[in-house]
Formats: sequence, structure tokens, C-alpha cells
Amino acid sequence: MPASTAAMAGDFVGTAGSTSVPQLYRAFRAAGATARQALIELAAARSGLPAAELTTRAGYVVQRGDNTQRFSYGELVADQQLLRISANAAALKEPAEYSVIGQALHRRDIPAKLTGEPIYANDLRLDGMLYGRVVRPPAIGATITSVDLEAARALPGVVTVLQLGEFVGLAAESTAQAARALSALNISWQLPEPTSAAARSGNAAGGRS
Repeated sequence: MPASTAAMAGDFVGTAGSTSVPQLYRAFRAAGATARQALIELAAARSGLPAAELTTRAGYVVQRGDNTQRFSYGELVADQQLLRISANAAALKEPAEYSVIGQALHRRDIPAKLTGEPIYANDLRLDGMLYGRVVRPPAIGATITSVDLEAARALPGVVTVLQLGEFVGLAAESTAQAARALSALNISWQLPEPTSAAARSGNAAGGRS
């Protein structure tokens, strides 16, 4: 989900490792509550029941005290996009209603991970497959002022190195060869003028260093 870090609400900007859920816990709760409220409103409109008499359970909107009247989430949004703005207005679940948080639950993914059963993208092997690497610019809006691709092109196993505007990428016969070629690229960048928010961030970062 692309977003402006200068305009993003919340107390944490970015995602890394396993920090997203604990750091953005409040934002996720608000987003989930907003989605739940929207689903209940859709079910109320379809059933004619007051929204106050409906709740959610295991992928369904159900009538309180009567599980025979229920609508799956997929059924409710099948013919539309569910677009809502989370503004912390939707009611959050009370702790007594939690079914996952605070519970000792078994990790279903652990047994397979211990035996090496899952297949990941890095396990894929195709005849003639190549491995790519791309150059990441040092900042959004940065432009290339000079580039030397020849040293990377001369390395063993490198199939192609190309530049398309501000994009530089390469392909090689192995991941190690692609990584070595990427390190051999010599690129100079022109950084964009900072916005006010970026300037404040840069000044703060400079102070810490």
C-alpha cells in the first residue's frame, strides 16, 4: 500500500521484519473495526434488520442470538468495492470479545517450516532461468547524472545490464553473479530538492548522527 510518510497517521512510519503488527496495532484495530461496521451496514440493508442486532463471527455477519440468519463477507461485497476511510469512529471490540488476542494458539505454520515442506519463490527452478537485480535510487525523484555499466557487463555469468531512464537493472545466470554485478555498477545521482517535511526529517537525522 503506497502512502506518503509525511502525511501518514499513527506513531510509526515504515515496516520491517515482524514490527508491523505491534507498531501499527492501533491503526490495524481501527481499520478492522471500520471494515466490520461497513459489513454490518451492508448486511442490515440486505436483511432489513437493524444494524444494532447484527454482529460478526468467523467470516459472517449474523443476527445476535440467531445464527440461521447470516451473510458471508464475500457475499456482501461480491458486487462492489468496499472502500471506507478509517477515522477511528467505528466502535472497537471490548477485550471480553477477543477470540484471538491474548489466547494461547498453536502456530499452524511451524510444523511444515521445521520439516522444510513449504516451497518459496527461491526454490523455483526453470530451464534457462536468469536472476535479476535492480538499482534502488537513494531517494524518490533522484535522477542519474552518470552511469558506467561496462564493469558489470564484463563479469562472468552476466547476461545483460541495461538502463532505461532512471531505471538500471541486470540479469545473470546465478544470484551470486547478479549480486556481484550489482556491486560493480558505478552510478552517480542528483538528489531532488527536499520538501518541508523531508527537510525536517533530514535535519532530525543529521542531528542524531
